[in-house]
Amino acid sequence: MLAAGEIALPQGSPLFKLLGLLNDHFSDKGKRERAEAFWAALRDQQKLLEADFSKLKVRVEDLAEAVQLAVLRDVESFNDAKRDHYLMILGNAVRSQEQVKDLASFIQDVEQLGEQDIVVLKALNVVMNKAGDWHPKSDKNVLIPGYQSPISKPISIHPSVLIQRSQELSVQTAQALGIKTDSGIPARPFSREEAFSVCARLQGFGLAHEVDAGAREVPHGNFCFRPSKRGLMLLKLLGEDVPNWELCFPPAKG
Repeated sequence: MLAAGEIALPQGSPLFKLLGLLNDHFSDKGKRERAEAFWAALRDQQKLLEADFSKLKVRVEDLAEAVQLAVLRDVESFNDAKRDHYLMILGNAVRSQEQVKDLASFIQDVEQLGEQDIVVLKALNVVMNKAGDWHPKSDKNVLIPGYQSPISKPISIHPSVLIQRSQELSVQTAQALGIKTDSGIPARPFSREEAFSVCARLQGFGLAHEVDAGAREVPHGNFCFRPSKRGLMLLKLLGEDVPNWELCFPPAKG
């Protein structure tokens, strides 16, 4: 790596600072220090060594691969937000009460996703995965969690429940991206394209599914996506509250 001091640059210039950061980061000393900091956080913040490995819900081989990948990616990166995500995923995986498969793939997802992708996925969970969505009702229209009539079909959610929230989803995802949605009176339409693009990107990772709500007007038309089971698992590993978890991931019998 070419050190900043090896080039005739003013010490106060942004390029001088950039080259200095890169030189320190990619030095053997810099890599070692960052790896040591990651291990310390895994031990002290996530209490990895205190986990009950006799009740582990992830294969030890999968955990080892995920830890190795997280350390390598963190050493290569300047992104402390991603480091926090890696640590949270690993810590929650060893504490999980549900089986976690292919743990390393969630580390890979976070490596490739941006923070905007994460905040929109969280918004999908809030708007399109509300408590009670999947629960059938009794004759008195009272929610009965877990109830299923022996002659009824399995518990599910009708697309109309989600489609009617398209406007709410458009607003919440736009606000999550920092887009102003309140444009005065009368309200002027705001672009949904940025949030739609992020949702489509999440779908490409298998973290969300689009719900067919018909043709939409570009760029102001509402759209409809929901988090996938994989998306809900990633949110759970990131420490988010996930409503309807038991319906999406029913506990194993016996």
